[in-house]
Amino acid sequence: MKKGLVCSLTNELADFTGTCENYVEDPELKAKVHESNISEDVGHHRDGALIFLIIGLLSIGTSLLYYFATGAVFFAIGLSTTQIFEAAYTLQTGGLDVISTAVSVFIASVFLIIWYFARKGSKLAFILGIVFYSIDTILMLLTFSLLGSAIHIIALGLMIRGYRSMVALKKKYPMGY
Repeated sequence: MKKGLVCSLTNELADFTGTCENYVEDPELKAKVHESNISEDVGHHRDGALIFLIIGLLSIGTSLLYYFATGAVFFAIGLSTTQIFEAAYTLQTGGLDVISTAVSVFIASVFLIIWYFARKGSKLAFILGIVFYSIDTILMLLTFSLLGSAIHIIALGLMIRGYRSMVALKKKYPMGY
């Protein structure tokens, strides 16, 4: 039968209010936990920013492959915006040209710029990237690509986790981490 919180020092039910007079804080353990939390937040921040780089590079690669291979290429994590633009342009003109490919590469390159600033701790870059990719996710959902939609949603989750970790780090360490 469970009775409540049991003290690991006395093996008795906790009978104090507020703090226990027997508790002694271990500064080494506290420092290790603190370092572990910082490492985790830094990792999440970097991972969230890295997603922008991956999206940008895959989208640029997809656009160049589509242009040079003159065939439909689809990467689920790439930008549906560029893929929809390229498909519509191809239907309208019969194929891609250098200008339309440059437009797609430019759109994808925005995510490389967002990555550069997001990894340096820019809140604005993270927010813009999340907003842009949210719009792209909605477009992906409208294409009924289950794999693409699932990957977009996972990538968005990683971006948001990265943003939240970065904000937490900035709050703890306003002078930098």
